[in-house]
This record gives sequence, C-alpha cells and structure tokens, in this order.
Amino acid sequence: LASLENLKFRYEIVLQPSQYTWPIFIVIFSFFFLKEKITIRNIIAVILGFLGVFVVLTKGNLEAVNLNNLSTDFIVLFAASVFGLFSVLSKKADFEPFSATTLFFLSATLFSFITMLLFSHFATPSKNELIPILSNGIFINGFSYIFWLKGLSYAKASFVAPFVFTTPIFAAILIILFFQEAFLPVYFFGLILVIFAGLVSK
Repeated sequence: LASLENLKFRYEIVLQPSQYTWPIFIVIFSFFFLKEKITIRNIIAVILGFLGVFVVLTKGNLEAVNLNNLSTDFIVLFAASVFGLFSVLSKKADFEPFSATTLFFLSATLFSFITMLLFSHFATPSKNELIPILSNGIFINGFSYIFWLKGLSYAKASFVAPFVFTTPIFAAILIILFFQEAFLPVYFFGLILVIFAGLVSK
C-alpha cells in the first residue's frame, strides 16, 4: 500500500506542474497571434510563478520528480498548449464572456458527444456522482470560464497569465482548511514567489 501511495505521489508530481505550463504558452501565443510585446518582466513573472507552483505541488520534495514517462508528459504539455491557445484566441473573438462561454460549451458538448459515441459509451452517473459532476460543470468550469474570459478582456494576455499560478496556492489553502492537511513552510515560500510574479508582471 505504501508503495502504491508513493507511486501515485510521484505520478502527480510530474503531471501537475506540467499542467501549469499553459500560462507560459499564453505568453508565447500572445506574441504570435495578438502581437503583444514580450518583455523581460513578463518572462521573469512566468518563471517565478511556475517555480512557486512547482514548489507547492512537490511540497519541496524535488528529488521525487520523475520524467521517465515522456508520452504522458507530452500529452499533458500538448493539452496545456491547447488551453493556452484557447485563451489567446478568445481575446480575438468579439463576444462578451457569457455568450462566448455558452458557444464554447455547446461546441464542446457536441464534440464530446461524438467522441463518446466513437470511443466509449454513455454511462448514467449515480446519485453520489451527480453532485460532483454538476458542481464541476457549473462552478469549476462554467463560472470560472466566464471570469477568466472577463479577466482576459481587461488586460493583455501576457499580463494576465502569471496570475494563473495562484490556483494551486488557493487549492493548498482549501485543502488545509477543509481536509486538515498540515501546513508546510514551503507553501508560504511558494506563495511569496507567486505574489512576486504578480508584482513583476505589472
């Protein structure tokens, strides 16, 4: 059991920091598609933010990082790049956030339905599964996308990107509050890095 938990921990360490490369892709794509100028401050902010996320997600255990599963890493990086591209191209769409989110989710629903028919099958969720699924769809995806698109409409994509790195910081705080996980000093260090990233990006 201990070996399985250790394996799971090592897998998550590699996967989660890779997921948070999409702010880096936002900065890169904003240069090509939005003609935004990439400054030294943007680069430093992204580096500091990613380091903050990396420290929090690994809990300071840098030796546990494993890059042997390159196929998984590539898939996660590709997914991160796609979401980075989505964020950048969303700024080019002349839609207010509510309409844009509705159109995005309608097209995603159609595509997901087609891929489900091709590669899987429909399964009716149980009562216990339904609440997390609806919460995920309404709050984690629905409202968060609206606020994200609204934020992108107020500033340059390369400026907004580093603030994404606050996500795992807030997640760590919520885990501590609701699941009684021990507070690690490394969380505070990661928070400082992310705060500096936000200050530098201004």
